[in-house]
Amino acid sequence: MNHASYRVAGILLLALCAALPAHAQDERKSEISGGYQLLTLHEGEIDETLGTGWYADVAGNFGPIFAAVLQVSGNYKSYGQDEIFNGIRAVIDAQLTVHTYLGGVRVGPRQAKISPYAEFLIGGATASVDVSSTVTSNGQTIFSNSGSESGTDVAMQFGGGVTIWFSNRVGVRGAASYLRVWGDDDEANAIRVAGGITVGF
Repeated sequence: MNHASYRVAGILLLALCAALPAHAQDERKSEISGGYQLLTLHEGEIDETLGTGWYADVAGNFGPIFAAVLQVSGNYKSYGQDEIFNGIRAVIDAQLTVHTYLGGVRVGPRQAKISPYAEFLIGGATASVDVSSTVTSNGQTIFSNSGSESGTDVAMQFGGGVTIWFSNRVGVRGAASYLRVWGDDDEANAIRVAGGITVGF
């Protein structure tokens, strides 16, 4: 082999070695996403929209389209009522909180600039209600009480979304899902809408 052939082979080898790390960098092995979440809850005759919320999830990718997902979220709503009748004032405050802890599988292409996906998650949901009430007359408290109640039940969530990648590492995500919660005495349904930032590694 002459010197020119050695030179060409060396250049090709260097190009191949440079291309392999670049290809590895293009493969996102895991993703972290977090942002805002809205939850519309239906339980019997109760319909509530919990507009204050957040979510965070981490996905470990395996195979070309599959990923294992862990997701946590929280939604909150405050209620307040202040009534005055014949000089007697009654104030009632309540706080509803819903947290979910879910894990499952996500399916969808990952390397495209616009990456849709579907997912199925199962785990638990904890709902709690804190209530306080105060009755006053002429500035004097004549009654005050507070209490709380909470419970954790089995939850299942399925839905999907899409991630739009601005670069190979940073993108924005929109998602919509159906959430089902099984309690001891009743069941609850919820629609989840979320949006946030996604970072790939």
